[in-house]
Amino acid sequence: MRKILFILFILSVQVSFGQYTSEESGEKTNPLSKLSFKDRLYTGGNVAFNIASDRGIPIYFFETSPFVGYKVDQKFSVGLGAKYIYIGSKQANFKYSVYGGNIFSRYKFTESLYAHAEFEVLRAYNLDPNSTSQNVRATVPMFFAGAGYNYSIGGAVNLQIMLLYDFINSINSPYQGNFMFGALGPPIIYRIGISIGM
Repeated sequence: MRKILFILFILSVQVSFGQYTSEESGEKTNPLSKLSFKDRLYTGGNVAFNIASDRGIPIYFFETSPFVGYKVDQKFSVGLGAKYIYIGSKQANFKYSVYGGNIFSRYKFTESLYAHAEFEVLRAYNLDPNSTSQNVRATVPMFFAGAGYNYSIGGAVNLQIMLLYDFINSINSPYQGNFMFGALGPPIIYRIGISIGM
């Protein structure tokens, strides 16, 4: 019930903040309505690379997750993203990949602080120890919500840091090993990336 109420709250916030009132005419207007579709787009993403060690065996991790957003008005935007993750080790003779996409929305409280809600679906693997199809490809949904911080690093380029909570927390989530407080902690992740033109 708590999850349903939260989703309804996010949707109501998105609808209610989508209009402005003109002081001259008293009509509701959108200051961005005169911009072209292209001028209302922004883009960005994350790229991560890491080499970890498991009992002296190197494990390689690579992630890329580009996105494109559309500014509905000055504060509210929606967008689409893609994700690809590769994890492997030649010495341990294993490799696998995770891929998928997401839809998201953002509401800017200030130029620096914003709320973020995202529904992501990834083709990962069945990790349920009670399943008869363990380690077989599985479709894994995640619903993230949280806050982000924008830091301008020059022109229209921003460094973004987000803290997000996964309200679904699937046993097959590929993020479980990367939760901020460990695999047994709350399903909170952080992201650091770049955006252009948000």
